[in-house]
Amino acid sequence: MPDNPPNVASDRSIASADVWARLPRPLTGASVIAAALTMTGAATFLGVGLSRMLPQPSVSLVYLVAVVMAAVGLGVRTGLAVAFGSFLAYNFFFIPPVFSFTIADPQEFFALLVFLGVALLTGSLAGRMREVADDARRRATALQSLNEFAYSATIWVRTARQSG
Repeated sequence: MPDNPPNVASDRSIASADVWARLPRPLTGASVIAAALTMTGAATFLGVGLSRMLPQPSVSLVYLVAVVMAAVGLGVRTGLAVAFGSFLAYNFFFIPPVFSFTIADPQEFFALLVFLGVALLTGSLAGRMREVADDARRRATALQSLNEFAYSATIWVRTARQSG
């Protein structure tokens, strides 16, 4: 029997290459609001730049990307906060009359409500995906520790039997 447990080195190299392991912990409290404002502002800035080249409805996709990035990178709460911020920013900056929360066209109102629903759903699903990955990583780490302990105990018992 070898002196090292099988696959431990390869498991560690896989874990260190895991993208999910490098994400920050989900945000809580006031940092959720600060991150949501920052990400919504960045999406708005990018959307204004792209609005010269893309039709207005396509700009909403920039906000959805921000929602997914926030939810996966910073947690469900941040993703949902970015979804609400994106809803307000998209209404204020891109839906006529611009620079107002008033909506002149009933079709735009319906489209904005659909956008909010999709953003909330996407944010919650992406954030939940991150939570599931975090839980799986914690369980894998615990199982790896138990495996290493069991292997060490087996080696110790075998050595004790051979010497005794």
